[in-house]
Amino acid sequence: MSSFRIGNQKGEALPWTVGDGGWVAEDEDSSAQQGSEPSVKPAAPAALWHQVMSQEGTSPKLKVLYVPDYISREQRVLATSKLYVLLSQLLPGYEIELALAEGPFEDDDGISAHFENDALGAPPRRPQGPKQIAALKVDLHVSVVELARHAAMHKPRLVIGKGQGGVVALAYGHPGALEQVMATRNVQPAELPELSQAWGNVAAIVLQEPRLSKKGVQFSNIRAACPEMFANYPVASRRTFSSQSHEC
Repeated sequence: MSSFRIGNQKGEALPWTVGDGGWVAEDEDSSAQQGSEPSVKPAAPAALWHQVMSQEGTSPKLKVLYVPDYISREQRVLATSKLYVLLSQLLPGYEIELALAEGPFEDDDGISAHFENDALGAPPRRPQGPKQIAALKVDLHVSVVELARHAAMHKPRLVIGKGQGGVVALAYGHPGALEQVMATRNVQPAELPELSQAWGNVAAIVLQEPRLSKKGVQFSNIRAACPEMFANYPVASRRTFSSQSHEC
């Protein structure tokens, strides 16, 4: 057992110790280690992904939700077709999926609308002042909730609103206005996660000639009916743009 004692007088290496060859040399060139590291190539920019997918025979899908104006069914079908062709020409690398979010109201001819006559101050009763503002607030909230539910169903990345639909889309894109709308309407707690996720999924909102009726925008009435839409809010609104009509 004397040969296994620590501090052996013969100067021999102890059987259980690690020899000099078992340690990493301090002066070893670190370039050899760097050469063994895997090389990471930068990913393709997001703007080029549709080109990559197109080369592979697959086109990315762009879901668009169109909120039309108060127009007849024939005009709406024509406007939707023109919009589809226009988007396909502007974004040739994408497969366009176009859905429709019509207004919750109908006139005597069955034409969908986002606002009824009282909200517009139109005949037969032509309400003015506080009565019109109250009716406009109710109709706007109802239409925004309808749009939010369509968005939860179709999960669009782009929302396009024209005329009356532009006013509704503008209110939908503002988180303060949307929060007020959900507080005043019959929105169930179970709906909130899907509604909020669909809102966050919207990358941009495009407005075309937003107005309440053909006679004018009625900006002062819109501001009185929905002041939250013009107020600051801790959460940023969805990116909103205005474009010319292009007859769609």
